Amino acid sequence: MISGTRTVTAGIDGSRTSLDAADWAAREAERRHLTLRLLHAGAEQPAARPHASEPSTAEASATAPPGPGLPADGTLDRAAIQLAYAHPALPIVADRTAAPAVTALIEAAAEAEELVLGSRGSTGFAGFPVGSVVLAVAAGAERPVVVVRAGELPEDERLPVVDGTSPHHAAYLPVVLGLDLERPADELLGFAFDTAATRSAPLHVVHTRPA
Repeated sequence: MISGTRTVTAGIDGSRTSLDAADWAAREAERRHLTLRLLHAGAEQPAARPHASEPSTAEASATAPPGPGLPADGTLDRAAIQLAYAHPALPIVADRTAAPAVTALIEAAAEAEELVLGSRGSTGFAGFPVGSVVLAVAAGAERPVVVVRAGELPEDERLPVVDGTSPHHAAYLPVVLGLDLERPADELLGFAFDTAATRSAPLHVVHTRPA
């Protein structure tokens, strides 16, 4: 972690969903002009060797500045390399900690603008049941936690394409804020407005009352 630097932080556990979440986090960091931090918490999982078509660590070193704790091989290394090639102008740091996942991710969230997690992990971060880490972190974090669905694509955030417009230039979908008037949350309001502003998207505020 770079002292004093706010980040968009993504939790990595090697699952496809966590890698999709990291890709979403990279796009979000670009929109907000922030550093992307990748964090692997818990025991290191055995990792398969990269495919021959993937760039080597040496090739990526010129593109992505190495973060503290970046392992020489494994899930975190490959994720950092792939994201550096996809987002060459984005500052990326990568950290690994042996601390329990829930503890490490809640602490990471406190230092970030937002924490991004996949909706379901392959092993639930170092032995936790699938989904329990996301629920525990979302409940305990003081900063916004974004949960990304498996298979999330950039165009999923945008309105349907019309008249041959490139999907990358289509307008963003509205940001929807569910608000409980009896439990005001200034930070949540600020995050919703900021999220809408970074996308030039409308903000829809929804409040429901018991029947």
